[in-house]
Amino acid sequence: MITSKSNPRIKDIRLLKQAKHRQARGEYFVEGVRLVEEAFGSGQAVRQIVYSPRLENTPRGTALLSLARRDYPAAGWFYVSDSVLDSLSDTRTHQGILAVLERREHRWEKRGKGLAWF
Repeated sequence: MITSKSNPRIKDIRLLKQAKHRQARGEYFVEGVRLVEEAFGSGQAVRQIVYSPRLENTPRGTALLSLARRDYPAAGWFYVSDSVLDSLSDTRTHQGILAVLERREHRWEKRGKGLAWF
């Protein structure tokens, strides 16, 4: 378990709060059970999963963790203390999980008589 907020891996993830780092690295993170569930269902490339003991306090959190372990074994996994996840989170009370995702490049393409966003 990572318990230090100054751990290099944690500092690296924290940098993603800044747009310039998200842009340069082509990554961003989402936090919370619902947003992580949606990210997993979207087909986004998952690079890292950060979770704390708080996630395992609910059946939905336990199910999400089980799904993530099954579907994303190659992601970087970080088990952290609740205080470390607090330092990464933008919410008042985090839900125990965040996922670092690869940013998709979207573009407009001509489809039929109009444009479509891809």
